[in-house]
Amino acid sequence: MNPKKSFVDSLMTAVRKPISWDSGIVYNTASPFKKEQPMAPATQQPTTSGQGVAPLKPYSFDRDNFKKRIAHVESRGTFNPYKAIGITQDIGKYQVSPDTLNEWSEPWLDKRYTPEEYIKNPQAQEEFMKQYLDMVENYQLTPEEAAITWHRGWGALGNQADKPRRREIMEEQKKRYMAAPENFDYLNTFRSYEQ
Repeated sequence: MNPKKSFVDSLMTAVRKPISWDSGIVYNTASPFKKEQPMAPATQQPTTSGQGVAPLKPYSFDRDNFKKRIAHVESRGTFNPYKAIGITQDIGKYQVSPDTLNEWSEPWLDKRYTPEEYIKNPQAQEEFMKQYLDMVENYQLTPEEAAITWHRGWGALGNQADKPRRREIMEEQKKRYMAAPENFDYLNTFRSYEQ
């Protein structure tokens, strides 16, 4: 043991977790989604045994698990989460901002909802999340990417014209997202939820 190192420094070195996303922020990269497969590459990969090409792993996304985690982060502790109003005026079980609701309720719910109408309609809240998850699966986002996008906004991801750039857009969003400590806390709370 290096005598110049304190006990705490030695302990922190022993328990340090891997760094992810090249952000310089250290956190646990283990995904809480045990059933999920990593996103399949765009092309098939040669096998190491020289037996030809390995089959692609299918993309999968556990919608129910994701919804429970987002609801936990956004409206935990609320007696009736569908009626929750956050301190920033975000509404409902999944805490949708009024601006997001105004922009996306008509294309996704076939009606422009006011916050007052939306908070009284659990079915609309679930359908809104379903539409979001359809977009997540369309872009094959990981659960963490989907959580980041839900928390900070999806912007260009909702635009079909930007679909070829989705990986680049996600990398840009991750870098911006992880630069703020409150976002780090959000993602850790999302990851740590136990059903």
